[in-house]
Amino acid sequence: MKRKQSFKVASMSCNHCVGNITKALKELEKFKINLKKKQVDITGDVTSQEVLTCLEEAGYPAEVL
Repeated sequence: MKRKQSFKVASMSCNHCVGNITKALKELEKFKINLKKKQVDITGDVTSQEVLTCLEEAGYPAEVL
């Protein structure tokens, strides 16, 4: 079941960060990164924990909104 989830990535501060996060999440079905809001929105079948783990491993700890 596809659902939309949002994550706050407080340490995301520039386009380089956006690129790193994009690489970390490239396997996910659909995602949108908003640098201004420091937020990642994901639509797909992944769990929140899977997303949090991907972001943590990329060096960008996040929290579920």
